[in-house]
Amino acid sequence: MDSMTTSADDASLDAAPSARHELVLDEAARQLNSRGVLLTSLAEIAAKLGVSRSAMYYYVAGRDDLVFQCYRRAAELMNDYQGSELEALCAAMYALALIYPAEELAPLSLLVGSGALSAEGRERFRVVNSALLGDAYHRKIRRGIEGGCIRTVDIEARTLMLPGLLSWLVKDDVPTDPSQHTHVAREIANLVAVGFMVRE
Repeated sequence: MDSMTTSADDASLDAAPSARHELVLDEAARQLNSRGVLLTSLAEIAAKLGVSRSAMYYYVAGRDDLVFQCYRRAAELMNDYQGSELEALCAAMYALALIYPAEELAPLSLLVGSGALSAEGRERFRVVNSALLGDAYHRKIRRGIEGGCIRTVDIEARTLMLPGLLSWLVKDDVPTDPSQHTHVAREIANLVAVGFMVRE
């Protein structure tokens, strides 16, 4: 099996295997966000990184696995925030809103077309969506309601709504000015706060 080699255009591929794996996922997420699952191929990702297509199989088993790995990495970003459940939810949405349009991390949007995966890939996507994202949103909202910092809401509906607040941030027409990213992230966090906060 080939190993990844450094291209003339991207010396950053000359790194440890875990760092190269992250570079693969970064580029894959960028292409998946921009083009969707159907139009993204391992060959094009390999070409962009300056490596052989066979080298890609050192990191992923195929396109379905690539989507799964990108999705899992993005979903796990939801779980790293502290404070009350409402504060953690708003902080996560704020951070994700800053990260999604950023070139350096490029997490996969959670709504890029999982229906284009194979039947096995769709089932794997459903399971990881429930385990990593659905449960994370559910848990935060449910605990917030129980603890009194989130008002009583339809948990299922709100869980489905939250990823949609972020999905448009991967499009090419999103403003590129970092100060605008900050403004958009703040407004998304405020929208979540207003939608979930307990009303007197």
